[in-house]
Amino acid sequence: MKSNIRVIPFQPEHTDRMRLQPRQRGWAGSVTPDTLAFLATQPSITVLDGGEVLMCGGWLPLWEGRAMAWSMLAEGIGTRMTGVVRAARRMTDTFTGRRLELDVERDHAEAHRLARLLGFTLETPCMPRFYPNGADAAMYVRIAAWA
Repeated sequence: MKSNIRVIPFQPEHTDRMRLQPRQRGWAGSVTPDTLAFLATQPSITVLDGGEVLMCGGWLPLWEGRAMAWSMLAEGIGTRMTGVVRAARRMTDTFTGRRLELDVERDHAEAHRLARLLGFTLETPCMPRFYPNGADAAMYVRIAAWA
């Protein structure tokens, strides 16, 4: 089956059409409708294959020049992950600030790999009990070459 990867602006209802990967289900309940509505006003995208939502993501400005990247990935992306990574990399490459941060679960090997594929570098290997479910995190960053 041929994939038809395309990117559209993120809207909160896109998350309703997505079955999150198991690793993200533990904290997903802490993301409120108001949070999703706010994220839709920030730089953010949805990656689709036909009508199937594969990923939603973007960044949340923290202050001028610094932002926190976020993403939600669907279960069962499989071979379509290459298209998802390309779309996410195009998105992160448009960031013009000094520092873009990305946190991942410390023991989630695939998330660490994705962070590196997106051009992030490991900065903080362990942030204990970082997530709402008590899981530890690691912090990756992309620092602008001109910073």
